[in-house]
Amino acid sequence: MRCPICEEGYLDSRIDLDRVEYQGHHAELELHYSICDTCGSEQANMDQLRVNKRSMVEFRKKVDGLLTGSQVRSIRKNLGLSQAEAARVFGGGPVAFSKYENDDVTQSEAMDKLLRLSSEIPSAFEFLRQQSSIEFHAPELHETTTRVAEADEHARKDYVVCKDSAKQLSKSDCVPGTGSVLGIDVGWSKDKRTSAVCRLYWDSNTIFWEFSRFRAIEQERCESILGIAKRTNHLSAAIDGPLRRGFDEIGKYRSCERLLSRGTLRKRIGKPGQASSGNGAKLNRQANLSAKVLKECKISPSQGNFRIDSMAIHEAFPTTFLGVMIDNPIPKSSSKERSDQYFEQNIESSQIDRLLKNLLPERTPIESPAIIRNHDDRAAFVCAITALCVAAQQFTAVGDNHDGWIVLPPKRQFSEWAWDALCENVVRDEHEGNEGRLIEQVPR
Repeated sequence: MRCPICEEGYLDSRIDLDRVEYQGHHAELELHYSICDTCGSEQANMDQLRVNKRSMVEFRKKVDGLLTGSQVRSIRKNLGLSQAEAARVFGGGPVAFSKYENDDVTQSEAMDKLLRLSSEIPSAFEFLRQQSSIEFHAPELHETTTRVAEADEHARKDYVVCKDSAKQLSKSDCVPGTGSVLGIDVGWSKDKRTSAVCRLYWDSNTIFWEFSRFRAIEQERCESILGIAKRTNHLSAAIDGPLRRGFDEIGKYRSCERLLSRGTLRKRIGKPGQASSGNGAKLNRQANLSAKVLKECKISPSQGNFRIDSMAIHEAFPTTFLGVMIDNPIPKSSSKERSDQYFEQNIESSQIDRLLKNLLPERTPIESPAIIRNHDDRAAFVCAITALCVAAQQFTAVGDNHDGWIVLPPKRQFSEWAWDALCENVVRDEHEGNEGRLIEQVPR
C-alpha cells in the first residue's frame, strides 16, 4: 500500500512487542503497524488497529477472569448453537456472539456466568433453550460427525464438524474455514533485508497477508519468522531455497532442478539455481536455517508421498511457479527482473486471482496482490501460495524422496506449453534411468 503521508513510498508491515498494563497486570502484546520505506513514518491501518485492539481486549478479559473469545466460541459450539441461535438463547443482539468471539467487545459478567453455567449444567442450558423457543437437540458427544449451521453478520455456510480431526471444513473447500500458511524467501545478505516471510491467512470471507523482512543474521531471522509464525497454527510452509530430508547440506545437482532446467522450460522460463553451485549452496544454508526456525512453530504434519520432514515444510521456486502459468513468458537477463516480470504478467492476466479463488473459494482478498511491489515480499507471497497449494491438496511436485521436491501450481493452472514441456522432461529423465518423478495432487 502506498504511504498516504508522503505519497511516494510503500508501507512495510511490522510486528513488535508492546508492553501493556491493566489493573496492575503486565503483558507483552504484539503491536501491528507499518513503516514507510521512503519517509519512515509509522502508521497503522484499520486492519492493524483492529488486530491490536483484539489483543488488548483478550488480555483484559483474562485479567478480569472472563471467558476469552476462543473460549466463548468453544462453549457455543459444544452446545451446538449457531451465533444467531446463541444470541436468542443468551441475549445480546443478533451479532453479539460474533463480537464476543472475535474479541471485538467484552461480554458482561452476567453473560459470562450464563455461558459458564450452561456449559457445566445441561439442565440449565435446556431451560434457557426452551425459554427462547429454539427447536434444537444437543448433539450426541459420541457421534463422529454432525452437521451444524454457522452464522455471523457476513455469511451463512454449512459446515461438517469432524470429531476426529477437530477441524471445520467448508463444503466447497479442501482447507479449514479459517487457516494460515507461511512462505519464506531467503537471501544471504547480512547488510540488506533481502529475506522475507509472508503469512497468508483467511476466514470464511476474506484472504489476508502480512510480511516481515530480515537480513541473514540469526537474531533477525528468528525474530521475523517467529514474530509472524509463533502466535498461531499453520497448515503448511514453503521456502524458496533448496531443501532435502534432515535439512542438511545438499551439494549436488538434484533431479528436481534437472527436470526444470531442460528443453523448452529452460529456454522460456530459466532454471532454478543448482544446489551444487556457489549461490545454490548459500541458498541451501539459509533455507536450512529458516526451516529450523519453523520447527519451533506449530505446523501441521506432512501428508502424502513427497514429505521431507514430519512437519509440512516444503520447497518453493517462485520464478518457475509463476512462469509455468504464463502463455508467453518473456525471460529477462537477471533472476530478479524475470521473477518480477512474471509476477506482473500473472497479475495482468488474473492468474493469481484465479488460483486464489480455486484454492480458497468464496473469499475475497483484502486488497489486490498488485500492490505488492517489493521483490522479496513478492517472492515470499508466492512461497505462501505454494504452501497454500499443498494445504489444499492442489499442486504439482517434481523431484525425488532423497534430494527433495519443488512444488508447482496444480495442472489446471499450467499453460499448455509448460505442462507438455514438463512431461517431456520427466519422460526423458525416466529413459535415462534417473529417479526424478512428477506428482500431480488433486483433492480427494
